[in-house]
Amino acid sequence: MAGKRKDCQPKPYLKEMKRLKINNNTKSKFYLRRNQSEGNLCTSEAVSVAMKELGYEEPADILNSLTSLFLKNYEKGRSGHRL
Repeated sequence: MAGKRKDCQPKPYLKEMKRLKINNNTKSKFYLRRNQSEGNLCTSEAVSVAMKELGYEEPADILNSLTSLFLKNYEKGRSGHRL
């Protein structure tokens, strides 16, 4: 429990940063994390949603494509297929 409590404490260098609340209406495609809660996104998915909300549609789409490519290749490697 002590480790989790520590992780939830804001780091000193992050205290001054602005926070952005994202409106997530999509289901995560990231399946590698164990015990992932419903409605949560992986980091790259959250960044992509934030980028779209800030008007960076094309870079957000590229990031989504790269995330999908990573997951596809990770699964191939994990199952012993050539990449």
